[in-house]
Amino acid sequence: MSVKSGSSNSRSSQMSHLEGKLAGIQLRDFEIKRDVLKIAISFPDSPPRLYEINQKTSLKNNISEFCKAWSIPDPHDYALQVSDSQLYITEENRHEVRDGSLLNLTTAPWKAAESLMRQIRKPETAEGKVAALMKISKLSADPTFSEEFIRHKGVEWIVSSVEKGTLQV
Repeated sequence: MSVKSGSSNSRSSQMSHLEGKLAGIQLRDFEIKRDVLKIAISFPDSPPRLYEINQKTSLKNNISEFCKAWSIPDPHDYALQVSDSQLYITEENRHEVRDGSLLNLTTAPWKAAESLMRQIRKPETAEGKVAALMKISKLSADPTFSEEFIRHKGVEWIVSSVEKGTLQV
């Protein structure tokens, strides 16, 4: 298409035509999906570090790379959580992670459930038992942790202890 120079009417009509084509699209709902996200990851007692997470690489491999960078052994014992909500990142929900997110490298849900069950079954102190129950209460909002806690018979144990009257602190 040729545009005559000096013809502002022609340019205006082109812009109107273009605006008309875009009028039905809500740009705020349009989001470009990227394969590589730039995120910050924190680990207890360390400042957050900037990383790239490849959405095409398995979450397990990404976590292994993060653990390697932090010199953390046994990457299978770790998982990522969204910092604000404390929800675990899984293969199913990882697409919800956005550029610029702050994530926590933390104990994997299966390991957290196992550890917390040990702390409430045989607590070293009453305060330790209360702290473990509070942590269970907080983490139970996450479906991934809840599944692991149920798999470790945590709910069954708590209900049984309440029924027997043995869940005293």
